[in-house]
Amino acid sequence: MQDFYDQFWQTTQLPLRHARSLERAQAVVQLLEPNQDKKILDLGCGCGVVGEYLKQKGFEVVGVELSSVAAQQARNRGLKVIEKDVFSLEWQEKFPTILALEFLEHLPQPQNLLQKIKSWLTPNGKLIASLPNEFHLLRRLGFAAGYFPFEGHHYPHLHLFSPHSGKKLLLEAGYSILQT
Repeated sequence: MQDFYDQFWQTTQLPLRHARSLERAQAVVQLLEPNQDKKILDLGCGCGVVGEYLKQKGFEVVGVELSSVAAQQARNRGLKVIEKDVFSLEWQEKFPTILALEFLEHLPQPQNLLQKIKSWLTPNGKLIASLPNEFHLLRRLGFAAGYFPFEGHHYPHLHLFSPHSGKKLLLEAGYSILQT
């Protein structure tokens, strides 16, 4: 699986991906408490755009990334990155905030990771997750026209979430949804 994501990060269009990541990073800052503990665990940190932004805002970010290509890009941005499959992680340390931004859809069993994440959070800690809406109007129109872009390393999602199915995934894992 690492080779698959290495190929993805070598061929993806980074400027567009960076712009979207920066938007997510700005949204994350809006969700965080001003005086909270500054430690953040960023699961599937990719090339580190979100982590770099948060670091500039005074947060201490630890990224986790399977792809060695993306992990090196994140390190080049000055981030601490653990290059490992998230399912093999064992943490003694607790985090007040864990990010899973555009990440859960890449996992074979996201519900298993959501259970594991609970043990990595401090009491009252927050998981901030974002999932792509794969069933927005333009996508549905594309389906009707016979366009199905979900294949190959250009689109490495294993799950396709709608707003409803994304909420259901989180609620069934025992999380409360504070904002959508």
